[in-house]
Amino acid sequence: MARICSLAIGPAAHLTFFEYASIEVRWAKEFAVENRPEGEMLWAKLSLPFTL
Repeated sequence: MARICSLAIGPAAHLTFFEYASIEVRWAKEFAVENRPEGEMLWAKLSLPFTL
């Protein structure tokens, strides 16, 4: 079985608003990839409480 290895680096931004909610956005560029295609990742996370 082939082992998949990679490294990624990139910026991230985190913003808190309304004193209880937050959003986070990250982007990463992969390099030194072995045994699979090289690429980029972009993801976002929104955090809200169940009750206020």
